[in-house]
Amino acid sequence: MGRVSLTIPCVALLSIGLLNPPRIGFHIQEPSPNQTEEQLQMFSGTIVSTGDVLFLRAEDEHKTMYGLDDQNLAMKFLNKKVSVTGTLDKTATIHVKNIEEQKA
Repeated sequence: MGRVSLTIPCVALLSIGLLNPPRIGFHIQEPSPNQTEEQLQMFSGTIVSTGDVLFLRAEDEHKTMYGLDDQNLAMKFLNKKVSVTGTLDKTATIHVKNIEEQKA
């Protein structure tokens, strides 16, 4: 019974924001109104294959490898230099909007 009597006041305090639970290991930040829309970026490189998965090997000094969420579209450009337009997520995967072959 003592547990129930403590739970109800704690829930009430949480609901009105007077009691904050501890945050462990990370902070979740609400996006500002300007950050809510995805921002398109352009990436240049070559579509390469490692086994059954296609990646964009960027034309930067580190030859960064990006995952591509549209593997079917990427397959049309295998081993070709391309420009990929899309949004980059936290796992280094590009959510592809468009792929165009670069003209030499």
